[in-house]
Amino acid sequence: MGLVEVENAQVIKDLVLHDDMKRGNYKIVHKDSKDQRGIDVALIFNDSFLTLNTHEFLDIDTNSDKKLYSRDILYAEFSLADGSVLHYFVNHWPSRRDGVKETEHKRISAAKTLKSKLDEIRGSNPDAQILISGDFNDYPDDKSLSVIVEAKSIKDKTATLINLGYELDRRDKGTVSYKGDWGMFDDFIVSRSLINKESLDTHKRRMNIFDKDYVMYYNKTYKEKQPSRFQGNKFYGGYSDHLAIYLTLKF
Repeated sequence: MGLVEVENAQVIKDLVLHDDMKRGNYKIVHKDSKDQRGIDVALIFNDSFLTLNTHEFLDIDTNSDKKLYSRDILYAEFSLADGSVLHYFVNHWPSRRDGVKETEHKRISAAKTLKSKLDEIRGSNPDAQILISGDFNDYPDDKSLSVIVEAKSIKDKTATLINLGYELDRRDKGTVSYKGDWGMFDDFIVSRSLINKESLDTHKRRMNIFDKDYVMYYNKTYKEKQPSRFQGNKFYGGYSDHLAIYLTLKF
């Protein structure tokens, strides 16, 4: 499970020790980031199924001409029971808060950082099993994802990386809602080896959006359900302004 907007290590420890979680005996990978708001990326995993070989936090500043004070990209390499390897990335790219064009260079820096690591992995094994997740703060067809990372629609038979959020975005589905307009900012990107049923298989070649009623509230202005969150000084009893995404990997 990839986690973003994590406040600190303690909240993850509280999570994995919760009565509904502790039987999973989850292990944590986390590091305090240089984000100015103090939010981090992290992951949890069950070591009964996955063995953590190595991990690192990729600094997106390496592809920027100035400090961005944003989150690193978390990379982890896992071994599976059959001896194969899964490469997993957790992303939370810089936001659009100060304007889309004004902040695009920040997400481009993040994309270049991710692409550099992907090139390194696929240089050693072109068929590497790769899973990328997170809040990219860009749409699937934006330059950062479609051009630099080269994550394409599943309908593109030449693509080596498949953005499973692409088709959902085209059907006006999304994980965030801004003034009634849904956007697909959160995605799973998988290597074709996770589509072609090698060691792991992306079940039904799809990702899902977690939109249960209890994480939503009804917005009277836009006459629709939206993610339940803090808004100004109002709290609607919710969890996040983004809906979570999930998929099933069959072994």
